Amino acid sequence: MGDSNSMVIGVDGGGTHTRAAIVSIEGAVLGYGEAGPSNCFEESRETVARRLEQALASAWRSSGLIARPAAAAYFGIAGVNRDWIRSIALALETAQPNAVHVDNDLKIALAGALANRPGLVVVSGTGSACYGRDPAGQEWRAGGWGSFVCDMGGAFELCRRAVQAILRAYDGRGRPTAMRARFLSALGVDHERHMLAALRRKKETYGNAALSDMAHLVTGAAGAGDRVALELAQATADALAAMVRAVLAKLEFAGGAPEVAAVGGLLSHTPILATMLAERLGEGAGAPRLVEAELAPVFGAALLALEKADGGNLGARVARMRQTAGARLQPRTPLAAGVAGALEKT
Repeated sequence: MGDSNSMVIGVDGGGTHTRAAIVSIEGAVLGYGEAGPSNCFEESRETVARRLEQALASAWRSSGLIARPAAAAYFGIAGVNRDWIRSIALALETAQPNAVHVDNDLKIALAGALANRPGLVVVSGTGSACYGRDPAGQEWRAGGWGSFVCDMGGAFELCRRAVQAILRAYDGRGRPTAMRARFLSALGVDHERHMLAALRRKKETYGNAALSDMAHLVTGAAGAGDRVALELAQATADALAAMVRAVLAKLEFAGGAPEVAAVGGLLSHTPILATMLAERLGEGAGAPRLVEAELAPVFGAALLALEKADGGNLGARVARMRQTAGARLQPRTPLAAGVAGALEKT
């Protein structure tokens, strides 16, 4: 494994984590590493560079190999600034200049989720978006505009609206909600007046994850029957379904119902939300089929790097990647268990 041509690098940079994978040319996962967020919309160039360097260094350490340029490197980054990422990748000597490839994180999400087959991927993690490619190669995306402007289907917005609901209830402008006790406990405070200061302290360390990591408090309350939380979850599902429909309207799938892979921590870990989305996409012969992702986006990046490296058949490599990725695969069990009958497994 000492030859640079024997491996590729895949990187997934998002709003909560940056993940890197070292993968052999046969598809075996050799190393994996993580760091903090590297969304170019949300972070400075210096921060993005540091996070990419940290994730790659961690991946090389876990592989037990000496870091070196790979046969190809593929970077899928949220809010991608191609000039930033390309210059950072070259400075880190990830691959030769003509073998460094940079795109947005939606392309790697689709490549991993459907093993590079045509179809759609709907992402709901810190943020949200939908991206699709039809059999003719036409592409379209909806959403993904960032939390500052318009991001109604992700965990950050869900939690932001939950905090708003809690504060409105305290003011007397809204209905009481069981989310109050959950958020106060998670923030380590005993009164609404202390919530914002606690959130600011968390944001200094964790960025948008200060809020988005608390999405389970909202969906947990929704699952327990809290009406306010349930309405917030329903609004999130509505936003995701609208993105899927917008992308479908721009693409052509003559063969029938296209696959729509569910990706991102919010969808993967929240059966109630996945069920709501499946219901909104409808049923019947022409309806899109919500399916589980085959591989996490970081391995989608590696898959695209393999395709760029030699253009060979990816089928056997997907199987090898699945065998060797272990727990780092796109999470499947919580989703499958919670939406039996609503999701069709790939």
